[in-house]
Amino acid sequence: MSDKPTPGPWRLERYPDDDEHLRYDAAIMASDGAEPVLVADVRDADADGALLLAAPTLLEAAKVALEEFFKADFHGWPEANEARDKLRAAIALAEGSTP
Repeated sequence: MSDKPTPGPWRLERYPDDDEHLRYDAAIMASDGAEPVLVADVRDADADGALLLAAPTLLEAAKVALEEFFKADFHGWPEANEARDKLRAAIALAEGSTP
């Protein structure tokens, strides 16, 4: 098991509707070199699939936003501090560490 997430982009591949024994609707797949890599099985492709597909992009966006927080002066703006702390916590969670 790797300590880094599977790099994106990811794609959603739906399982056939005609197999009643499947427990999942779809899989999130990535290409790691020449071979496809299973990232996750998805029980509800419509509700969860889009969020999971967005995960690599959201993580990168959170990192960029956090960098920008450190460049700006938000003195006297407590909401900005709360947003910064939430970004740190989300990034840590996504990377498997603690904030």
